[in-house]
Amino acid sequence: MEFLGEITKRLSPGTYFLRAYFRYGDQGQLLRNEEVVITEGEYVFPSADEIGVFSLNPSALNDVARAGERKSKVIEVSSEIGETARIEIGVAPISDGYPFSLEEWIQFRMMGDSFELPGRRTTRLGITLAIPRDIDDGSYHGLVTVRAFALETDELLSEASLPISMLIGSNHQASVDVRSLQGLMVSEDRAEFILDIYNTGSIPLRPQASVVLTDGQGQFAGRGLLILPEDENEILPLKGQHLEGEINDLLPGFYLAQVSIQHDGQEIYEFEQEIEIK
Repeated sequence: MEFLGEITKRLSPGTYFLRAYFRYGDQGQLLRNEEVVITEGEYVFPSADEIGVFSLNPSALNDVARAGERKSKVIEVSSEIGETARIEIGVAPISDGYPFSLEEWIQFRMMGDSFELPGRRTTRLGITLAIPRDIDDGSYHGLVTVRAFALETDELLSEASLPISMLIGSNHQASVDVRSLQGLMVSEDRAEFILDIYNTGSIPLRPQASVVLTDGQGQFAGRGLLILPEDENEILPLKGQHLEGEINDLLPGFYLAQVSIQHDGQEIYEFEQEIEIK
């Protein structure tokens, strides 16, 4: 049996200490220690274009707070290359005019908006979020933007964004509007469903939807579960997204769809709709 994985950071030539744990059953564990020597040119590691000139830790910031509170956070910016780069820090909203933006709350504890990051080194960046006293309860969001430039040419080498979310207060609303429901046959007896929804509440939604189909005689025809796309895990307030899923053993035709949308296991919306699958 083999266990495989990818190296996500470039490793300079040298000697490394590897400790591997193998757990089995309820309490069984094997431990293996080994020295690994990396020689020049022995391995092909991801390029800077693939993983970036720098990495951020954490990759996102999420917290809860009260109106008028101040929150302090630390972001680690780690160089993934051997050369010194100039790092430029900024803030940005999720989108222009977004009403749940916390862009103006972010304050950097540093002189200016840039610093030099030596090769293979890590710098800790302190930020403070100053929550207004008169803010409404809800979930607020923004981005810390990080860009790396070459020292000599000022060429943009790499850029990334770190999402920040702050849940304020306890009076929150989880609600959703439905824009459309569509079904399409993707094989002789299998249909794909897409449910387009819009978050009308004040907190991010982690939704899923169950769909039950009945035919023209009121007989059960199929059931499916619709979820967010693989690269999405929530829908921010006042943002839209689609849920998708499949139902097997289904023929083209007209059906009545009974749909229930849940957030964290609680139903927040239900509706019925006639739908043609073709």
